[in-house]
Amino acid sequence: MNSSGDWLRRGKELLAIVAATACIGAGAFASPSSAYAADATTWESLSTDLKNSSYGFFKWKAEYGKTQLEREVAADAAGILVNSSLPKTKATGKATSATSLNNFLQSVQSLVSINSWRQTLRNEPCRVDLPEGRGRACDDGTKTLTPYLTNDTLMAVSQVNADNVASSGTTAGNNQKIASAYYKSGPESVYRDPSVLDSVSVPVSVETWYAQKAVYSINPNTSLGTVTDYEMLTNKLSTSYIEYKYAGYSTSSLAQGVTAQVLDCQSDAGASAYAGYSQKAADYLGDLQAYVKTVASATSNVPTIPTVTVPTIVSVADPAPVTTASGVRPILPVTVEATKSDGTKSQVPVVWNSVPSSSYSTFEASSFKVTGKVSGWSKPVTVTVNVLAAQPKTVTPVVVTTESGKKPSLPSSVQVLYSNKQVKYEAVAWDAVDASKYSSRAGGQFTVSGHLVSSPDTRVTALVVVSPATIISVTNPSVMTVVGVAPSLPATVKAKWSNGDATDEKVTWDSVQASSYAKAGTFTVSGKVTGYQPSVKATVRVCEKQNMYRLYNKYTGEHFYTASIKERDTLRNLGWKYERVGWVAPSESNTPVYRLYNKYVAGGDHHYTTSASERDALVKLGWIYEGIGWYSAENAGSRALYREYNPYAKTGTHNYTLDKHEHDTLVSLGWHDEGTAWYSVS
Repeated sequence: MNSSGDWLRRGKELLAIVAATACIGAGAFASPSSAYAADATTWESLSTDLKNSSYGFFKWKAEYGKTQLEREVAADAAGILVNSSLPKTKATGKATSATSLNNFLQSVQSLVSINSWRQTLRNEPCRVDLPEGRGRACDDGTKTLTPYLTNDTLMAVSQVNADNVASSGTTAGNNQKIASAYYKSGPESVYRDPSVLDSVSVPVSVETWYAQKAVYSINPNTSLGTVTDYEMLTNKLSTSYIEYKYAGYSTSSLAQGVTAQVLDCQSDAGASAYAGYSQKAADYLGDLQAYVKTVASATSNVPTIPTVTVPTIVSVADPAPVTTASGVRPILPVTVEATKSDGTKSQVPVVWNSVPSSSYSTFEASSFKVTGKVSGWSKPVTVTVNVLAAQPKTVTPVVVTTESGKKPSLPSSVQVLYSNKQVKYEAVAWDAVDASKYSSRAGGQFTVSGHLVSSPDTRVTALVVVSPATIISVTNPSVMTVVGVAPSLPATVKAKWSNGDATDEKVTWDSVQASSYAKAGTFTVSGKVTGYQPSVKATVRVCEKQNMYRLYNKYTGEHFYTASIKERDTLRNLGWKYERVGWVAPSESNTPVYRLYNKYVAGGDHHYTTSASERDALVKLGWIYEGIGWYSAENAGSRALYREYNPYAKTGTHNYTLDKHEHDTLVSLGWHDEGTAWYSVS
């Protein structure tokens, strides 16, 4: 705002220039940027009505402006008022016209209020040109809308538009009718009772225009006109963000208390033709107020403009602390209470410094301070932000795989997503796991529960997948047979499983060729057990056959058995009776038959057994162990030899025979049936 002394000095200087160049009239001024040329009328020659209008204000500045640009813009504005192609009432300066000083003052005061109100809007500016989630959320509490600047040109444009709306009773048809160099854009309305202001002295019509936000939020591409007012007030189009830097606001009265209101907005690009000399709305208001006082008290040809005192801020109160959840940007107050030099208090906009997300994304409860700036106050404003502790929300699913019989290895920590959208590993305490849950040979799955050590109420679950047990080893069997007899291979083999189980598993053997057991020796047979690799191997030992000779001592009643031809013949020569071949035995096997001799009975006595424990017991009783007499057969088709005991005899107490009839006869005569003694090849 200019002081009265400055205006007075410039007025005297320019008056001398005007007097010296009066003969050339408008040629004393450079051509304005618009299509309108300045007329030759001087401010001093204007009627009182015109001096009490915006036209007079513009003419005054066109003559006494400090700079050439300021004078050109003012002359341009005066030309707009008288040369507009819009229908007009020729009511310049009339009380009902937007050009009257009363309406002019009210309009500029409203523009100042609109600027303050714009800075209180939450979630503005909204960067609609940015993708969803990267600015479109419009929740940056550190930014506000930039206050509009204004100038004579835009104020003249809005006044012509307002008078035209008042004259026609409609808001239609204004665009591009001022001149080809100008494009009017922005809200306009026919509104009843414009004196009604809201709590921050903003015209009700402005908030009515802003109410289009709800429609815009649903569909930013809504047809032109439906949301245009909201777009102009908040610097945006449906697909882009535009910094509307300049504005002119005017009110024109109609009959019966109805008014027309127009807000014209332009960006730097759109206003290039007439932005010119622009000011803050408050400074512009100060100049206008000074002019109004000058007109009211004019006493000479050179008006003097008194100094207008504007209350200054003497203190600003820090706002109350703000509380936010961890991870949530705090919503900072858009205004703070300021005390003015005239003793009044009011809410003034505050611009906060940027707040890094790390400040409000802590896991533990915390607090920090944010400083901000209030225009017209040199000291920082401070607000305390209290951040609540982050809470665990979800735990990343835990899946563990283990083999049957092996205790699962559960993780010592799990990944936790907190309410602040950050991830942290937390120690976990697992419940005890019963071994039966992971020991099933078939495998399966089960769950294990636990809780966070730092938050016992937060339960954690792990899914344990148990893979089926596998056979890790088998016992390869060894079998024996005699020459010419096919080996008897076992139907099952012993299998050991990965979970510790031991089972008999069915085995499928490869076929055995007769040539493999046609002579004494060793060969192997391969077999397969389902679920086990490699193949099972059976070792087959092929033995020679040997006859077992049976002799009888008629003097002692003993039967004697030997594979030795020499021993057989010797006993025959001593009077023993040769009773034929008793059976056929293998030359070797895994089951030896032990031979013992009792020398303490008359004539002596022999005993034969496959039991090592029986052998050892008899040796302790004085029997003489004479070694392995022969071997029991293990081949397929082998036959059992029966063992009988005579409790009445002193010698020859045992008999061994293949003959079932002989066995049954002896048992019927009182001999004891002692089962199978061993096996014969055939």
